[in-house]
Amino acid sequence: MKNKRLLLFLRYLTPLFCLAGVIYLQTSHIKTKKARTGEDALKEEQSTQVFLNLQKNMPSFGFNNLIADWNFLGFIQYFGDGKAREQTGYSLIPNFFEIMVDRDPRFIRAYLQMSTANSIYAGRPDKTVTFMNRVLESVSPKTFPLSIYIWIYKGVDEILFLGDLKAARHSYQMASNWASIQGNEFMANQTRATAEYLATNPDPRKAQVSAWMTILTTTPDRKTQQYAIDKIKSLGAEITVTPEGKLQVITPSSWK
Repeated sequence: MKNKRLLLFLRYLTPLFCLAGVIYLQTSHIKTKKARTGEDALKEEQSTQVFLNLQKNMPSFGFNNLIADWNFLGFIQYFGDGKAREQTGYSLIPNFFEIMVDRDPRFIRAYLQMSTANSIYAGRPDKTVTFMNRVLESVSPKTFPLSIYIWIYKGVDEILFLGDLKAARHSYQMASNWASIQGNEFMANQTRATAEYLATNPDPRKAQVSAWMTILTTTPDRKTQQYAIDKIKSLGAEITVTPEGKLQVITPSSWK
């Protein structure tokens, strides 16, 4: 009897905890507006990390969707706080992403937004692909019309950032198959054509360099910037600085 009461208490405590988290995020946002120093931004980042760790490990008691919704609101606030991100970067996006996928893998609209943010701004397309694969395990083309875009977004990451043409071809072929099941012949034909192009084994390095340059020029986080630079160099390209202070990429003349 006592255990049953405890479970009921914890079940009702979960949404209250989520509400408290929303209030915390709003209060934290107001405070950082008043004092936007590097130290303030770092403290806010650390506090957010603590709450994310708690969210990752806490029991849901049937409120998984609520927890996922709360984390999406937290992600929007975190991502949209440009001044703070100038100080600390976007390194917590994968944490938001992972918690949401664990709690509600069918929250497709949210993941289509987080995919780009995680790959471009956080510079972690590898984790994006991992999370998207987990989403695809829980959705189907008949019950989730937007699910074909999960395959497409994953394919973009695989070809542009990871250079895995085989995986990208599979993603686009699956997108085509799912689009056909949904009766969307236009999208089925488009994605099938992309899959057929990838089957010709084109050189993806130029596209990859361009994608990593996008990450390099959009993220303020030094670790992410260095990660992008290392990726560009590993592809065989070089990065120079023009007299005007702009970054310039030099690709090998042998590239087609």
